[in-house]
Amino acid sequence: TVTPTATTTYTATLVSAGCTFAPSPTAVVTVNPLPTAPTANNSLQCGTQVPTASVTSTTGATTPTFKWYDAAVAGTLLQSSTSVTYTTSVSATTTFYVSEVDGVTGCESPRTAVTVTVSAADPVAAATSSATICIGSSFDLTASNTNPIPNQNYTYSWSGVSGSGAFTPVA
Repeated sequence: TVTPTATTTYTATLVSAGCTFAPSPTAVVTVNPLPTAPTANNSLQCGTQVPTASVTSTTGATTPTFKWYDAAVAGTLLQSSTSVTYTTSVSATTTFYVSEVDGVTGCESPRTAVTVTVSAADPVAAATSSATICIGSSFDLTASNTNPIPNQNYTYSWSGVSGSGAFTPVA
């Protein structure tokens, strides 16, 4: 087994019973360079969703193929496509390792780490100032982040069905 770093011609010398076969057969192995690794664009999201993290080709290929793995070396191939984003929902912070494949040579670049940071939504409570009212009366609607140390700063609006009195969203 050999691992050349440049295109090489190999020559076999064949000898049998003191006789050397001539001319010696040759084999040429062409060594193609690896493409450069894509660049990473990490993302942040709240909860389970398809991430917006992406990669950018550095090779100039018009439709490069990207391979998304779960490890920097070896690991499991999760996705192989021309998509610059991972196309399946993720629910927890995940680091993907993405390579680019040269469409002509089939050579695969080193992998680039791409991180999707997933934060959990803070719990929210909704309340009314009165659960029972008479027609023509009004009440207040409130929503509040109940996390003792909030991670998010929510804005909210209320909407209702026919007869609810909320014909357009109420902020």
